[in-house]
Amino acid sequence: MNIGFVSDAITSNVTGVGRYARNIFNQFNQMGFPPTLIDWRDKKSLEDITGEKVKDPLIIKNPWPITKNVLWHFSLLNRLSRQGNLPDILFNPSQFVHPVGSVTTPMVYVVHDISFITYPECHKKGKKQLFQLFFRRTLEKADHIVCVTHYTKEQLLRYFPVSSSRVTVIHEGVEPHFRQIHNDQMRHDIRHRYQLPNQFLLYVGTIEPRKNLDQLLVALHLMKDRISLPLIIAGKEGWLTQSLFKLHNDLQLNDKVRFLGYVPDEDLPLLYNLATAFVYISKDEGFGLPPLEAMSCGTPVVASKAGALPEVIGDAALFTDHTNPLEIGQSLERICNDAALRDELSQKGIERASRYTWENTAKSLLALFTGIIEKSNRNGKTT
Repeated sequence: MNIGFVSDAITSNVTGVGRYARNIFNQFNQMGFPPTLIDWRDKKSLEDITGEKVKDPLIIKNPWPITKNVLWHFSLLNRLSRQGNLPDILFNPSQFVHPVGSVTTPMVYVVHDISFITYPECHKKGKKQLFQLFFRRTLEKADHIVCVTHYTKEQLLRYFPVSSSRVTVIHEGVEPHFRQIHNDQMRHDIRHRYQLPNQFLLYVGTIEPRKNLDQLLVALHLMKDRISLPLIIAGKEGWLTQSLFKLHNDLQLNDKVRFLGYVPDEDLPLLYNLATAFVYISKDEGFGLPPLEAMSCGTPVVASKAGALPEVIGDAALFTDHTNPLEIGQSLERICNDAALRDELSQKGIERASRYTWENTAKSLLALFTGIIEKSNRNGKTT
């Protein structure tokens, strides 16, 4: 099976969709199904980025600046259709839209979330308009759609005329390096590197409106006399962040909330291990990997009841109402003060997170691909 893998989401900054794409690529390689990467970068660049040997990629040059990958995706199918010897199946894990053109090989398209519909105010105007205009046409071109949770599938079917039989739910996974680490020297080194206190609350993820950090800051302000632990925010600055930083200043939270910026992937497991609790109160999540990563490290989690988080986390977190700063604050106070609860959630979290592996994700994808290719060979490509 020759898998055409649209790989531009794989970058040196391992976050979100990029983490998904990188892990699936690595698993396909390990299982003996090295994909043909479809990218604008050359083979050496791809090997440098992935840290793996790659077979000869299918290079589709990007005539626009690298930041204009949306335009590259926009015309990708048209340009692929002019290539000879296309792969057996085309796999796009990045959720960028392909509204123009078509290919004769079957296409599988991954949908991570549709928050551009459900929470449009959390997205930049250009991206929001692009997806609202062209997402439906991309879905129509896909032979099959993979959703990362049942919640995401339900949302997709609610807002778009897609047959349920064309949609398969395949959960994401957690990398094995997210685990409990008891090495005192390693823990000391990370604590010193980031100047971390003995106890702290932690958020990991891109700083953007959907993550609801403004409500988290308000909650900490309301409970400032009852919560002594500071909040450490680890993640790159995303979009529409000015109001958040203004709020941080207006509430005078400099001593209570610290922004670390982007933290390299190799440092994250120890950061999770050192945290007293992990906080993730998003407005919406298509899956929600950071809570699972924290749980794998034995860190108790406070999470919102929104989106796919209850489906993914189960009963292994302390859930709170993301719209209610007072309730959020009370949940944080409880997790800080109740050691027995933290121990209980730590054990539940480790067990729950162990159910999610990238190996299982990749196996499910390969089984899906095999069925689609067999059907295509019998009946011709279905549109």
